[in-house]
Amino acid sequence: MSDLAARRQRSPWFICFVLAGAYTVCAIDRFLMSIAVIPIKRDLALTDTQVGLLTGPSFAILYCVSGLFFGVLADRANRRNMITAGILAWSLATLLCALADDFPTLFLARTAVGLGEATLIPAVMSILPAIFKQESLGKAIGVFQTGVPMGKAIALIGGSALVGYLATHGELMGLADWQILFLVASVLGLPVALLMLTFEEPARNEKTGRGSLRSALAFARTIHSPLAVHCVAWTASLFVQATYVSWIPSFFVREHGMPIGAAGLMVGSLGFVGGAGGALLGGVYLDRLRRHVPERAVGMALATSLFLAIPAGLLMLLSASVHTAAIGYLLFVLVLTLGAPAGPAGIQLMVPERYRGTLTAGTYAMTSLVALMTGPLLVGILNDRIHTYDPALSLGVALMTICALGCLIGTVAGLMGRVNSS
Repeated sequence: MSDLAARRQRSPWFICFVLAGAYTVCAIDRFLMSIAVIPIKRDLALTDTQVGLLTGPSFAILYCVSGLFFGVLADRANRRNMITAGILAWSLATLLCALADDFPTLFLARTAVGLGEATLIPAVMSILPAIFKQESLGKAIGVFQTGVPMGKAIALIGGSALVGYLATHGELMGLADWQILFLVASVLGLPVALLMLTFEEPARNEKTGRGSLRSALAFARTIHSPLAVHCVAWTASLFVQATYVSWIPSFFVREHGMPIGAAGLMVGSLGFVGGAGGALLGGVYLDRLRRHVPERAVGMALATSLFLAIPAGLLMLLSASVHTAAIGYLLFVLVLTLGAPAGPAGIQLMVPERYRGTLTAGTYAMTSLVALMTGPLLVGILNDRIHTYDPALSLGVALMTICALGCLIGTVAGLMGRVNSS
């Protein structure tokens, strides 16, 4: 059999695992800044405002906004090549982060990382429904989404270990510890980019032409009610995720007195186990629900996840024992991630293939912007207010209040949701 024939016969699951590998590298390059930011602040003499710009807007805004352009491109161009180019682009941008020696250069390099990573989600969410039957789509999205907890764990655990090693053994090649982190991360995407070339661009299922932005928006107006309800539930889920991811390491350091390295190791390890397990179980759970209650399956999966996250969050955030809080954190991540496949799956089920890239990118940009720009900020504002009136109250109270609010809104929206397959 020729190499070309073998590439054409790659199984859908092979393609799915390669895409999950791309998501893993994407997550490493995204979350590595959370480890690198402390030595960066020291070496570049940055203000806290500049640190905030590096960890938030420098990545998030362009990542979300440019996603709409890449969504349109995913509906019209070769999606495999689009992802491959994106991997190479964000890997090069990560290398530029390693070579930066001042704030403006690092800010621009970080912005380029977000621009490159914006290619991934629209293209993947167009490919997966094209190669999997609807009854297996939840499991496929679940496998793909294991890339986030895996990448986050590698960034937190591997990054902490490498920084610790360099602190003991000194600089390498005249580079600072944080520069070595970005240098190592920049090469991880190359083998995944090569794996992307081992399969052909999946055939599009429909022969009705490729969608334009105008026609995609016109279609969205025809399903605006179920789409809006679904987006509220999905936004609530992302809101809670963004909130706890931003604050949970600080929570364990402040409230339980853990060293930063130990907190990073614990959060990374338990986050990987809970996140990967929740994503895989969530895909199976969604597919099973769709066999019994197809119209309500997506909403029920999100509602179940967010409702169960409330008692798990109480255990995590209000426990006096660090061991009990760690168990609560594991359960919280597990049940919250249980609904993760349902968010993007709802869009894939409602939208015809020719519009999936565009509308996935548009809805993901909107939900992510709301989640990233509000959840973590609200916790900080509320915690400052609580501390002013009663310093004895903890960060856990502020975190629990904001997370519970998001969980309740998402649960109600999920129970109201109806998704009809396109």
